Amino acid sequence: MTFSICSRPRAGVVTVEVRGDLDLTTAHSAHLCLTGAVHDGRTVVVDLSRVPFVDGAAVSVLLSAARDASRRGGRLVLAEARPVVQLLLDALDLTPLLGGRGTVAQERAAALAAWAETSPVADADADADGGVSGEVPPRQPAFALTTSWE
Repeated sequence: MTFSICSRPRAGVVTVEVRGDLDLTTAHSAHLCLTGAVHDGRTVVVDLSRVPFVDGAAVSVLLSAARDASRRGGRLVLAEARPVVQLLLDALDLTPLLGGRGTVAQERAAALAAWAETSPVADADADADGGVSGEVPPRQPAFALTTSWE
């Protein structure tokens, strides 16, 4: 089983891509990445599309990161949770707090729209079509980790 996690800051939003199980054995790596991500962006979108399993240790890490983001005036939101992961989020009543049903693109767009409404420089950065200028192409991840074990 291979686990990887990387964060990509871009235009005020950090996207964290996770691959593999989020569980007790990977929770520390997730914690390190998410801790860095909440410092890098106003909103952190965690892409769970390649996460087949989440356990209690991982839920604790996600909640801690969401709390840290909130304290810094940001937000952590989950995106594209697989059905079994979404069932866990729903059973724990975490969907209203963390999300999980939207796509990464939808959550990024919502975060940029919210930022545009609250940012004093948003008017200066807005394109004529309402988009946010300064969008940079994807770069190498700000944080990346891959582990494998048999």
